[in-house]
Amino acid sequence: MQTSSAAPYLLPPVLSALILIGLGVYAWRFREVPTALPFSLAMCLGAMWALAYALDVAAPSLAEKVFWMKVRFLAIAPLPVVWLVTAARYTGRDRWAGRRRVAALLLVPAVTVGLAWTAEAHTLFRYAFRLEASGPLVMLAYASGPWTYVHFFYSYALQVATFGLLAHSFSGAHPNYVRQTLLAMAAVLAPAGADLLFFFGLSPLRGYNPAPALFWVTGLAFAWALFRYRLLDVVPIARGLVVATMADPVLVVDARQRLVDYNPAARDRLGLDAAGARGRPLADALPAWPELLEHVRAGAARAEVSRGARTYELSVTPIAQEEAPSAGSLVLLRDVTERSQSEARLREERERLRQLLDLAPFPLVLTRLSDGTVQYLNQKAEALFGLPRAQVVGRPAPDFYFNPDDRARLIDEARRTGFIREQELQLKRADGEPFWALVSAALTTLDDQAVLFVGLTDITARRQAEQTERQQRVLAEALRDTAAALATTLDFDDVLERLLINIGRVAPHEAVNLALIGERGQVRIVQARGYPEPDLARALLSTEFSLEQSAHYRRMAATGQPVVVPDTAADPDWADLPAFRWVRSYAGLPIRLRGQVVGFLNLDSATPGLFTPAHVEALRAFADQAAAAIDNARLYEETRRRAEQLAALNRIGLAVTSGLDLDRVLRAVFEECRHLLPLDAFYIAVYDADAWRVEHPFLYDRGEYISSPARDIRRQPGLSGEVILSRQTLYLPDMLEPETARQHQIVRSEGEPTRSYVGAPMLIGDQVVGVISIQSYQPNAYTPDQIALLETIAPQAAIAVENARLYAAAQTELAERRQAEESLRQANDRLRVQLVTIEALQASLREQAIRDPLTGLFNRRYFEEAFDQELARAERDGHPVCLVLIDLDRFKTLNDAHGHQAGDAVLRALARLLQAQTRRSDIVCRYGGEEFLVALPTMTLSTAHQRAESWRQAFAALEIEADGRMLRATFSAGLAEFPDQGPNRAAVVAAADRALYAAKAAGRNRVVVGE
Repeated sequence: MQTSSAAPYLLPPVLSALILIGLGVYAWRFREVPTALPFSLAMCLGAMWALAYALDVAAPSLAEKVFWMKVRFLAIAPLPVVWLVTAARYTGRDRWAGRRRVAALLLVPAVTVGLAWTAEAHTLFRYAFRLEASGPLVMLAYASGPWTYVHFFYSYALQVATFGLLAHSFSGAHPNYVRQTLLAMAAVLAPAGADLLFFFGLSPLRGYNPAPALFWVTGLAFAWALFRYRLLDVVPIARGLVVATMADPVLVVDARQRLVDYNPAARDRLGLDAAGARGRPLADALPAWPELLEHVRAGAARAEVSRGARTYELSVTPIAQEEAPSAGSLVLLRDVTERSQSEARLREERERLRQLLDLAPFPLVLTRLSDGTVQYLNQKAEALFGLPRAQVVGRPAPDFYFNPDDRARLIDEARRTGFIREQELQLKRADGEPFWALVSAALTTLDDQAVLFVGLTDITARRQAEQTERQQRVLAEALRDTAAALATTLDFDDVLERLLINIGRVAPHEAVNLALIGERGQVRIVQARGYPEPDLARALLSTEFSLEQSAHYRRMAATGQPVVVPDTAADPDWADLPAFRWVRSYAGLPIRLRGQVVGFLNLDSATPGLFTPAHVEALRAFADQAAAAIDNARLYEETRRRAEQLAALNRIGLAVTSGLDLDRVLRAVFEECRHLLPLDAFYIAVYDADAWRVEHPFLYDRGEYISSPARDIRRQPGLSGEVILSRQTLYLPDMLEPETARQHQIVRSEGEPTRSYVGAPMLIGDQVVGVISIQSYQPNAYTPDQIALLETIAPQAAIAVENARLYAAAQTELAERRQAEESLRQANDRLRVQLVTIEALQASLREQAIRDPLTGLFNRRYFEEAFDQELARAERDGHPVCLVLIDLDRFKTLNDAHGHQAGDAVLRALARLLQAQTRRSDIVCRYGGEEFLVALPTMTLSTAHQRAESWRQAFAALEIEADGRMLRATFSAGLAEFPDQGPNRAAVVAAADRALYAAKAAGRNRVVVGE
């Protein structure tokens, strides 16, 4: 530890450190001033240098002194850079204090600090440390390496630059700021000079650096500059330069309206006396400007003042300081003559422009980009939007866009391209009604603000016309597609599926279905599409309900007009079913066929108010197409049903003629009836007119064959007796109706009673031989067509019964004849008569049996008669008749490989194809075995060849299912023409047969024309 004699050398640096720390803390309060931060850092670095030096002097050991030397260089090395930044900020030369430049200036100080802290490891800086006595002190002595001089010259170069900045600003500073600058120069110069003496060994006490001890002088100088001249309040040099170089007159007036200062522009423009203007009252210094004194007395103000042809903008700003809240005013006179004249011209031009825009023949709108509000619109735009200008200006422009995001996209595109030409957008009128406009827009400026200038053309009518045209085109395409389906297929489900798909192209919806009205007034959904759950769609297709259960269906059936429900939740007639609560709007159209409503087209949507009158009009055409599909399906079904009926009658006729056993005949009749008619119960009653007795040899009820005792219809007629006695068919729609029970005697067997009854008399001539009856456990089960069919079957059943009875009687008579010859001869006579009658009946039935039972085509007998008639007509009228003889290829092989059932399936498939692809006037028959004949009246040979070729190709591509297997087959065909290839049927058939043989010989699966 140093002795007490060292105290005079320790106190000055410690005192300096305290003063500098206080100044640094005080300067921090003004950190928003650019000079304050570097100045505060310089004070702190100086305090660190002084305090570390005091600890160095007081340290007793070499190691401690070396440590404090290293600490000192943490402050010494960067301090010149900080002083330079402070001077640059003070003089307004901020480019000297930029981050990159300061970082570059700190490179050398950083190296210096690094070398000082690693001094023991090298000789570049200070090294060879030792202790030496110097007067009352023990000081640190050392040798200096080359970096010592780099550091010295670099530091003093920076200090010279600092003095240069201050000196340069001193020459042009205002007198009020000269003292500040001199104090700043003195505060830096004192310690720098002392440090310079120490470096060159000229210090009064060898080894002792007086620079830290003189930091108290720096502190006092800066304290005087801070508190007396308010060093950190402003940047005086820069501010003086700015004011002095301003082109506009600037005056500084104190609180008593005396002229304190002014710039050169004020002197030249206002005619101030350069010698005696300062300090004089403003009224005396500027007698020609009385307005100035008025505005200065009034406080802060801004006004325009005219002098001759010149116009000035006068601005008075109060000057306030902490110790003097009202220290005076700053007066600025700006020459705005050109601006004022330009503004006047601009106002005139804008007024003329506004008049032109108001008279423009199309709508124009101007919106401001900063807040998106409407600034202007002309008269056409007022009419377009439906609001007067006063109610539109100031409103947000997005309010008038149907999609507000369109305006943002419009602005973005205008910014990219500079101009938008004729873009179609949807806008809104004042009442919210949307309309389409052709928009052209450009970005421009108005009153220094960015604006969007928009021109509009209302194209709503054109868009509506285009939309209508598109809708009509889509509608036409959809109708054409559905019509094509109607023309190319007889599959009812396929046509309806295509119909529902095409409805989606013209009318929006989530789900659609088609319902038909049955013969008994029940409604059944036959096709559905789009329902969200598959189980719901399946449930719909299996649902059947009464027309009376739906108010909307009843209304459409009664009026024949569509029904639209905009909101199902508000419709009292809408059925609230849980599975359909998602439906919010509904459109239904009646399907009319020959003036009668036969079904309904139903569209469901989850969107309220979706269906419009335009949708309904478009759907009418689909309802008409649905009616056509229904009509086609009914005609096809009727044709198919009649074909099946004729085939069944043919089979019944064959059964009648092929057997005389009553049980077998009755069972055959029952099987055909069950195939053609819906029935739960069936009976055939046989009537014995001599005994008035009715028996039931065949009685069927729900899968069981039961018996019933015979009864006398005189005592207990029952329904069979009523039919026999009246000789009329009896139909009871519901036998459980009380009125029915009162009017008819119903004899019931055991078990559940049936509900519907049909009984037809079996007549041969005028003789009643029995009753045939079908019954159902459902009320109203039979249609007039079904009843008529039963009446057609009844005569054949009568013949079968009568034949069997006659046969039984003949057998009885033959037995009796063995007992008595005479009786037998008489019986034989009656039997011959009866046999003749039977043969006549059989011949009649055979003549009626003109259909092939397997394929349903005409048989050979019918063909021969019909073809001869056709040849006679052709010979008379002079037109050709073509004949196609078809034979299945390798049919025996197919039968052997897959069985006769597969062969039958192939024969039926070919028959169906020929029926489907021939004309009504053509004759199609099964000629025998696997051979078919097709007569084509009035058709030329070339056309007939094309037609036969199309049959062959279609059949070859056909897949035929038989016992779960898919089969394919082909046929060969021979073609002949009347009269060129034969004058009669036999010749033409022979020619076709030769052509067929040629087709077989050529490899089969081909059509050959006869020669």
